[in-house]
Amino acid sequence: METFILLAAVMSLNGCATPEPKTYTGPTRDIIVNVTCSDPHARFYGMIMSDGEVERFVGIGHGEFPAHGHEFVCSFQKSDEAGKISVSISEAGKNLGDSSTGSPTGGVRAEMLQTAEQQHTLFSTFN
Repeated sequence: METFILLAAVMSLNGCATPEPKTYTGPTRDIIVNVTCSDPHARFYGMIMSDGEVERFVGIGHGEFPAHGHEFVCSFQKSDEAGKISVSISEAGKNLGDSSTGSPTGGVRAEMLQTAEQQHTLFSTFN
């Protein structure tokens, strides 16, 4: 019984360990994240996470935000219920994808990863 309790304690502590930081291989990317609201006076807020580092943004109407890294998660939401919000991502002038929503409390999200081993791109919306 004592062995079981000790084993359970060790297993639960191991589950609480801080994860190792990710390491990336291959060249980094320089992207531009464009956020646009259909109402030029609409407020928006959001964040861009590049290789685990988060930067938060607020804006009105339109914003253009550069990011550098291997892995990106971008999430933006409008503060006003009316109108649409869109996000598009480009690299070296080439559009990589976009997403938009007109939902009253909606937001847009993009996830991108490119390393020597993996690559994926996902654009979505949320409420």
